[in-house]
Amino acid sequence: MNRQQAYDLYIQYLTTAWPSFDGALKKPVSAKLLKQMIAVAQDYQTQFNSKPSTLEQALKQGRNVLFWSDTHFFHHNIISYASRPDIDASHMNERLIRNYFDSVGANDIVVWAGDCAFGNAPVAREYLRAKDLPGYKILIMGNHDFEKKSDEWRNMGIFDEVLLCDGFTLELEGVQKDLIFTHYPLPPSLVSDNMINVHGHIHEKNIGYPWVNLSVEAIDYRPQSLEYCIRMAHKYRPSEHKLALLNV
Repeated sequence: MNRQQAYDLYIQYLTTAWPSFDGALKKPVSAKLLKQMIAVAQDYQTQFNSKPSTLEQALKQGRNVLFWSDTHFFHHNIISYASRPDIDASHMNERLIRNYFDSVGANDIVVWAGDCAFGNAPVAREYLRAKDLPGYKILIMGNHDFEKKSDEWRNMGIFDEVLLCDGFTLELEGVQKDLIFTHYPLPPSLVSDNMINVHGHIHEKNIGYPWVNLSVEAIDYRPQSLEYCIRMAHKYRPSEHKLALLNV
């Protein structure tokens, strides 16, 4: 797998109707949001074709690369929705930031797999920029990032790269695996036998390997290594009910 193949596969998912719980066909995102996502993705297509993946190079070089997703800074209701152990949004924001600083060094690479913040986007961006977070930061945009004018994230001094998705082939435990990094988890029909889908979006609802959930609820609310996230994914055996989560 290369970056262009990952891009094409993700666009195929985003533009296709999939069965929901009641059997009805529906697309993963609304028509309005889909239009935004594809427009932004087209802006990055040249970058996908011409620039090698920072993430791929770092993993192959053995650099310290960390992952997390769906931090939802400033989203008070996510505390009850996803059973987070926080008093309020302010407490949640500071706990996540503290965990970040405890986990990330200046030379590390950190992948944020989408839904960075929720609600007042300008306030959230100023909050994160003021924290001067360490590491080289890559944002793989989520649905809330698009809804909050994701293009602005590139120009706020927070993220070094902003991508729709990423993908490449990497040797893991002596086996060649196609890794695709997305915000939304891909449906089973698009995940081949040698593929691992590293994603966010589903918060505490783990599906199980070969889907690797980076949502903070699944990885102790702090950036973690890919190996850690894969180990956590192995704890869950996919069932028909869990696979149905992919179509919500």
